[in-house]
Amino acid sequence: MKRASMVMICVLMVSAAAVHADEVVFKGPLGLIAYVKKNIRLQDTVVVGATSYLRYTGLDGTTQLPLNDVIEIRFIPYDLTEVAAMTVVPDTLAIPVVKPPSGTPPKVVVVSSVAALKTTLLDNTVDEIVMTNGRYAVSRASSQASNSLWIGTSYASRTRPVLVRAQTRGGVTFDGGGTTVFGGLTFMGGVHHQTWDGFNFTNGDATSTGVVTIGGYTGSAADAAPVHHITMRYINVFGCSGVSKSSSSPATDHAVYISWSTGGPYQLVFDYWSIDDRSHLGLSSAFHFYHSDVSQNLLNAHDCVISNLTVRGTQQAFLLWDPTLKNITVTDAVIKGALTYAVRYESPGATGMVLKNVVSTASGSRGFYSSAGTNPSGLSFINCVWN
Repeated sequence: MKRASMVMICVLMVSAAAVHADEVVFKGPLGLIAYVKKNIRLQDTVVVGATSYLRYTGLDGTTQLPLNDVIEIRFIPYDLTEVAAMTVVPDTLAIPVVKPPSGTPPKVVVVSSVAALKTTLLDNTVDEIVMTNGRYAVSRASSQASNSLWIGTSYASRTRPVLVRAQTRGGVTFDGGGTTVFGGLTFMGGVHHQTWDGFNFTNGDATSTGVVTIGGYTGSAADAAPVHHITMRYINVFGCSGVSKSSSSPATDHAVYISWSTGGPYQLVFDYWSIDDRSHLGLSSAFHFYHSDVSQNLLNAHDCVISNLTVRGTQQAFLLWDPTLKNITVTDAVIKGALTYAVRYESPGATGMVLKNVVSTASGSRGFYSSAGTNPSGLSFINCVWN
């Protein structure tokens, strides 16, 4: 029995009475959020009007189920290593998401070009897109070329969750061809409920952007709509360059850049990422959270999890640099050889920030730094080691 520390009682029960020897049964009331490493993510319970849902992400993408007082989920885990209860944040902006009718197999489409991937992603009847292993040339996302991974407003009207995956994890590489302003993949304009699994990004210069970018485009209300419920797992970034080739260089070019949108992007999950800049090609950070304008309700991210991360050789691994950040958790991260700091925290006013099981080694200056001191308000440390 797991019990929440604050608001919920009897949040999660794992039953030993399983039909299959390896089967696990989850039972829980409204308010359940659970995270099971390496297998299934019971992401969040939300209330939209009078309807409540339990959403979870498994190997087949994201699904949602209606909840009564208690719901039971049965599945056979690959590796059940952790279950943790977390607090609920109501998701009032979520678009209702449908799943295939009971007994209907998911619709799976195999593609072998970036253009075909994007065309298929527009098809709301598709549940899973499998990209054939190979190396694919991509133009910078912002160019919106036929081979640009610009996932914007055209995709926001989807009502079915979708899984986009490599044929085998690590088998698909998106190659920027040495371009500058290399946004390899950009999500904006209210895109939601997508899972991307098993891709590599390489050979581009992240000039004043991120290899993966979320939000930041506010030319219209549709553009500024928040990206939400995006999961990216088993992603590798290597051979990407930037301006930060020394500890004193500017910090403008990132592996992941998360920026503003109306109300802020939310429910973002990054799991099992590797960002490798051991050759010091100049990535400023692995993850950069920056940019907001409270007067316009353009906020940075809330309710996000970054887990099982390995970062090598970037100038810094994390730049947490926005006062509107809320409920961002970094857990189980290994940071090696940062040129300056493993984590730089300059987010006065941010709340619910958690660094858990973060270990840094061989940092050029120190593992953690904030101008607010060693224990900034709004930030919690759990089992972190800074070197």
